[in-house]
Amino acid sequence: MADSKKIETIYNRCKLAKVISFDVFGTLITRDVVEPDDVIRIAKTKKNGREVVGENKEDIEALYEVEMSIVHPIDDMIFVMRRLKQNGKVIILTSDMYLNGQMIENLLENIGVIKGIDYDWIFVSSDYGCTKKDGGLYKLIQQEIHVSFEEMVHIGDAIRSDYLIPRMLGIKAIWYKSEKNRSVPEYRNNELRNLNRFIENHMSVENYEYEIGYKFFGPLLYGFANWLNDRISERNEPVFFLAREGFIFLKALEIMGMSQENMKYMLISRRSIIGSLLWIYDDIDEMIKSLHIDRKISFEKVIALLNVQECLKNDRASLKLLGRIYTSSTEIIDDEETYSFLFRHISEIKEKSKSQYDAMEKYLQSIEFDTQDDCTMVDIGWVGTMQRYLNDYIKTRKYSKRIKGLYLGVHINNYNEDPKEGYLFNGDSVKKQRDIFSFVGLLESVFSEQDGSVKHYCQRGDSYEIERCGYEYDENDAKKIAMIQQGMLDFVRDMHNSGIKHILFFDQYLSTFNLLKFGNNPSKKDLDFFRTLVFSDESYSLNSGFGLKTLSIKDFKNNFMNSIWKTAYLKCTFGSWFPAKAFYDCLYGLKKNT
Repeated sequence: MADSKKIETIYNRCKLAKVISFDVFGTLITRDVVEPDDVIRIAKTKKNGREVVGENKEDIEALYEVEMSIVHPIDDMIFVMRRLKQNGKVIILTSDMYLNGQMIENLLENIGVIKGIDYDWIFVSSDYGCTKKDGGLYKLIQQEIHVSFEEMVHIGDAIRSDYLIPRMLGIKAIWYKSEKNRSVPEYRNNELRNLNRFIENHMSVENYEYEIGYKFFGPLLYGFANWLNDRISERNEPVFFLAREGFIFLKALEIMGMSQENMKYMLISRRSIIGSLLWIYDDIDEMIKSLHIDRKISFEKVIALLNVQECLKNDRASLKLLGRIYTSSTEIIDDEETYSFLFRHISEIKEKSKSQYDAMEKYLQSIEFDTQDDCTMVDIGWVGTMQRYLNDYIKTRKYSKRIKGLYLGVHINNYNEDPKEGYLFNGDSVKKQRDIFSFVGLLESVFSEQDGSVKHYCQRGDSYEIERCGYEYDENDAKKIAMIQQGMLDFVRDMHNSGIKHILFFDQYLSTFNLLKFGNNPSKKDLDFFRTLVFSDESYSLNSGFGLKTLSIKDFKNNFMNSIWKTAYLKCTFGSWFPAKAFYDCLYGLKKNT
């Protein structure tokens, strides 16, 4: 919306005039693209690359078809026009345009602006062989409707055609510079400006969460879905989208009409497959190492991963272990009391694990993963741990099956023998990795199915049952996440249905440009959203503890490491003035070098 004072000023300056002339494109209607030449580029793609120059009927019709699909009303100026019309003013529309007057009438009618009701006349350069730019169209208007230039006001967005030329002729001119027409930096061949123009024109819901989904996460999801389709369509083999991020990825492909019968959603988690494979290890050391501990973890969470919570009730020695924290598998192994507890219960661990394995086997057979056939798996990333676990399962089945992993990003390639590829990075682009990981928890939350992680598989007679954890967000926050997801899926739908997709290249740069600004430099509104967001799982709950008065160094370190949005956490803790991104970059560099 434009400034209301500015709109009122335009209206007041027209009160004394007899005839009000409005430019059309950029004043009453706007396109999804910034430059008019982009319309030609879109039409060219629809003509399979054939040049479209606008010099014959077929070309004009192709351009008209594109224009019809990408124009939108500028509501504030249409309101001014209608208000002036109701006050008895003669309303004229003008345009220097390759389309003829009837075509522009049709474009306007399509958005609800009707000749005879909202305006009286329309003068288009292609109908008369003269333009506003050379002054000829204004002179023609003067002759056709018998009005003096002094009785006219013209409003438009082009400096020369709509302001300087009419003023030279004695017409009162108002230069209308809309919010959407304000210049933005030249990023990459106009693509980013076109993307943001598209977002401004299509984002219909006025809601903070919906807006960040549509504007920030939507382009990334759209780019990744296209990237996936390019690779999946090349391979005639089963494709498994892993829970829970795979749910949204598959949804995006369905919206774009790219889903196939060979695509399936796999209900699996790191916890569920770890628990199902523990029985294959010979000793406690191997079991603990298989957990791949990469962050602080409590004794209770370790027991939950091993699925032997019942042992806590029957082993009194466990009481002193409650609340104990570990930062690596080595710490667990080196802790004599913890190691002894686990050693005492190795038989229970194996028994539980084998039961889970048998149930998981039935489930994987039901979705046709448990076969000799090669397949592709899709997940968010970042190391490829789930791919490694699935390969471990395949070994127990003595299959020669090969899994190709497709990820949003591959952080580091710990498992070089496992073929994998990332959209945003492939163990390279340290800066891109660092920038994404500052809010990676939020990214994962937004891309996840709104149901809890898979806890484990259970035997139920000859069948199986999948037990899931609780969702990490309460009912109120779940609605916020759902609104973000709705926004990004609506972006995918709108972009897929728009001709502008043919002139935008959704690579790593374009798909993340807006998102990285949002994630690494959160605004006050973003911080207010983050402060009230409560993320909880079985090992921790985090949203409070902001501010220095009540925060210990130990608490700060733990909260920072577990935070789903680290730059926002730093600003909430130290103040909005705090250089959170620079501080985070420094910590990231120190961690990488240790």
